[in-house]
Amino acid sequence: MPPPPFEICRADRELTALLLAVQRGCSCSFRRLYQLTRAKLRSLVLRITRDPADADDVLQETYFKVWSRRDQFDAARGEAIAWMSRIARRGALDGLRRRKAAPPISLSAADDPYAGIASAGVPPLDGLILAQIASVVRSKLRMLRPSQRESLCLAYYEELTHEQIASSLHRPLGTVKSGLRRALRQLKPALWPYA
Repeated sequence: MPPPPFEICRADRELTALLLAVQRGCSCSFRRLYQLTRAKLRSLVLRITRDPADADDVLQETYFKVWSRRDQFDAARGEAIAWMSRIARRGALDGLRRRKAAPPISLSAADDPYAGIASAGVPPLDGLILAQIASVVRSKLRMLRPSQRESLCLAYYEELTHEQIASSLHRPLGTVKSGLRRALRQLKPALWPYA
């Protein structure tokens, strides 16, 4: 059963008051705003992305944008939740567009320009072990989301810094770092015997 209209108005007024306090730089109000809106915004984003990990990334970007663009909120033009929902929705749709536009990353050994580098001048047994590790890494990379694969390839093959990856992919630095951390966590069990 939906809440009575007066409760909705009270909630809207509270969120607006919190966002106005955030405009003045109040981090406590931002924390409370996050607590009150996280579930609703995540649900909205998840309906668009259909992937919990992508939804979490978009949600992180959303709150980053809410904080950095807090001066753009105008209470006279609408409610706080509507303003935040627009930011979240745009972020989710932009993420989908980026994923569709991103060129696929080749993971086959024949197409990998880095495949032969590790084996130059390596004893045969070591070369066999390195080839086995490369095969495991390629198969595990296929299991990652495209955005995670892309970030990992830029970080480890192209040796870009986190800042350079964020700049080239047009993503917030925190999103890139958390995506890389999650990707490495997924790869770690497969690589543990070789570490």
